[in-house]
Amino acid sequence: GVTVVLHDLQPCTVYFLRVAIIRDGEHRNVSEVVSFTTPGCEPDPPLAPTLISRTKNSLNLQWKGCNDNGSKISHFLLEWDEGIGEDFKSCYTGPRKQHKLFKLSPSTKYSFRLAAKNHFGCSNFSETAVFYTSENTPSAPLPPKLKEAGVYSLSLEWCAPTNPNPNDTLTYVLEMKEAKSGLGFKPKYNGEDLSCTVKNLQRNTTYKFRIFAYNLEGRSNPSGEVKYTTRPARPGCPNKPHVVGTIHARQVTIGWDLPKDNGEMKISSYSLEVCENSDAGNLWKIIYSGTLQEFLYDDLQPGTTYKLRVFCTSPAGQSRPSDVLTIQTPALPPESCSSQPLHSKTKGRDVNLLVPLDKDYRQEVIRAVGLECLRPASCVFQAVNIVGVGMFGGTAKVTTPGTVPAMVPMLQEVENKVPAKQSSTCIAIRWEEPDCHGSQITGYNIEYGDKKIVTVKRVTEYVLKNLQPNTTYRIRIQAINHYGLSPFSPSIRCKTKPLPPEPPQLNCVVYGHQSLRLKWGTVSSKKSRAIFISYNLLMEDRSGRFSVIYRGTDVTHKVQKLTEYTQYKFKIQACNEAGEGPESDIYTFTTTKSPPTALKAPKVHPLNNNCCEIKWETLEPIKGDPIVYCLQVNTGKKAHQIYKGPNTSFSFSNYDANSRYRFKVCAGRQYETFNGLQELWGPYSPSALFSTYKHHSGHDKGSGGKGKGNHSEKGEKCKVGFALIAVLCAVAIQFFSFI
Repeated sequence: GVTVVLHDLQPCTVYFLRVAIIRDGEHRNVSEVVSFTTPGCEPDPPLAPTLISRTKNSLNLQWKGCNDNGSKISHFLLEWDEGIGEDFKSCYTGPRKQHKLFKLSPSTKYSFRLAAKNHFGCSNFSETAVFYTSENTPSAPLPPKLKEAGVYSLSLEWCAPTNPNPNDTLTYVLEMKEAKSGLGFKPKYNGEDLSCTVKNLQRNTTYKFRIFAYNLEGRSNPSGEVKYTTRPARPGCPNKPHVVGTIHARQVTIGWDLPKDNGEMKISSYSLEVCENSDAGNLWKIIYSGTLQEFLYDDLQPGTTYKLRVFCTSPAGQSRPSDVLTIQTPALPPESCSSQPLHSKTKGRDVNLLVPLDKDYRQEVIRAVGLECLRPASCVFQAVNIVGVGMFGGTAKVTTPGTVPAMVPMLQEVENKVPAKQSSTCIAIRWEEPDCHGSQITGYNIEYGDKKIVTVKRVTEYVLKNLQPNTTYRIRIQAINHYGLSPFSPSIRCKTKPLPPEPPQLNCVVYGHQSLRLKWGTVSSKKSRAIFISYNLLMEDRSGRFSVIYRGTDVTHKVQKLTEYTQYKFKIQACNEAGEGPESDIYTFTTTKSPPTALKAPKVHPLNNNCCEIKWETLEPIKGDPIVYCLQVNTGKKAHQIYKGPNTSFSFSNYDANSRYRFKVCAGRQYETFNGLQELWGPYSPSALFSTYKHHSGHDKGSGGKGKGNHSEKGEKCKVGFALIAVLCAVAIQFFSFI
């Protein structure tokens, strides 16, 4: 005899066998069909439990059944680690497929695994599933405090809420609205830092602020509201002064206008400066300071050129000087008393001068009066009188010494000056040029970071480059002239943008014949919540170009209306405030083949010789793939496969009397892959009933009958007994007749 070992059989399943003997390729003998049933065993391992819902103190889990392998599953065993990472312990045993655990700790990790039991034993455990209970939302933080007020910015700081969960990573949202505006609050900062600088504000304007704290469970109540006001700016310089009326030999009236920009503060005074066009240099003196916008300058010399300019002052500071007005006084005959230079530089209010007089007088000491509030490198003209004589001569010129420049009055960051692609490594700043104090400014030193200094030319804007991404820099500046370095300006804090993020890994988590569900990143990433990462999902079109099919912050997307068994190509791109990151490599995913549709219930036709025929509908091949069918019979206890193949009918014989058989059929699609022949099965049809119970009349009900046996078991045995006696009597009569 020949022995064959069959492998990969299903537990508790009926199999039908027959043997064909082929001789010379033509003669074929087929044995009778024999059947056998494989024994049952313990269930297959179930899938891991899934999470239905959670709270701070509870987890609600559910699970699905598994293949019972011939014996109905009696109960499930759910084990957990109690959140302390030790050995697994039982937390539920029973037939239900759902269990809720109470009295758990907030924000705690719990692990679970599941097994199934039947008559033959317990299955292996499922894979371990990990779930977390919810966290408490944070308490409301205290209102933010003002750290520093700028002209166009406000720097704020705040503290973490009291008694936060030690496992929390908190993020903060700072909201702002203009105090006088009817508009509501708008977010101005979102992140984990405890300070920020709100920029691009209006000068001398009051704003309201409040702050929220966030964790993964949600946000806190808002803090109290606070008001802070930006500083006013220095006024802009007035226009060039103008002559009012006629220029006389010794006097002229000069007027000027309001500046176009008062820096959001009322102008408190104007200062008119004059410089005589002489060989002494570009030396200026103040000849008027007050609130008027005209001044009668009556200390002129005939035939002399004068330069005049004006600047204004407010509580926020002093403006730059205006453009220069140049005038020429008409000439007159020279006077007897001429001006002479000082013997030495002055440091006080009064100075002594030596004036040459007529030959009948000795040289006398004269005193210049009223020299006050001298500025570095400025010129002062003052009438003199001869001591003890009472006569006034001409004018004398006093020059104060030059010195280092004044402090830079304004330094700020320039928003949107740097392209988005460079904003991670560059910061643009600008400043106002300070007073030069007698020597032209030649450049600036910019200090940033760890006391790094870069020297630039005489400009008022500069872009710091090669910085670290997502880093705060402290920046200050000083001016340079012939006399040296000015004091450093007040420092400002500027932060580079983070680098555009790298693309996440793209996966397909659900394959369908008309859709693909894609997933990337992780929804529980605290970092992504803090810096607002969004994603662009791109898909290749028929022309070979990639276009965006999804844009947003979700980490899953279902691509629909696809064609079965077709390759589709995708790319993923992450974005943050620094811009769009690089596109990923190409990912290729293939839709599945579509399964055949469900068939109608088969039809059962009784035949002679204890046999019936089952027929079902025919399906056309799907895109060239052939269709096969699987016929299953159920006798009330177990389901058995009795036919698999391309035919649409099957003869079923050797069935038992007084039984019910239910037949159902499903269609399968066969196709070839590199792994060999594959089959994709559709759903089973409704079942068709075939009953072998008899009526009182003895006739068979046939296909789909619903009749029940009307004779008791005892009656059936009596009928069999009488039939047997009749047969024996007939045999006896024939025997004796033959004798």
